[in-house]
Amino acid sequence: MNCCNCCENVLNLGCFDPCGPTIDLNDIVGIGDGGIWILEFEFGRSIRMIGSDLTVGNPISFTAEPLNELFEYRAAVLKPDGTRYTKEIDGIVYDCFSFTVKNSYS
Repeated sequence: MNCCNCCENVLNLGCFDPCGPTIDLNDIVGIGDGGIWILEFEFGRSIRMIGSDLTVGNPISFTAEPLNELFEYRAAVLKPDGTRYTKEIDGIVYDCFSFTVKNSYS
């Protein structure tokens, strides 16, 4: 994200409830990738990060609590070794993710 919107493909993850537990990437932590994962996102004119200590075999997820409601985020996910997490779906490799935080009553 700090390289001037260098995303090649962005996967829309949909909406998440700010009171809900997590933003879930619908994937699990692979062997050798346990540790602190970072959700790096743009908010206004700044780059912000949310860390999550993830263990092998558990879901790749981050808390939604500190995020503003009704804002569409665009984020990259960094693995503990600093490399960018990617997700392949139907032959397309997604290197960034978008999502909205929205209260279910909105």
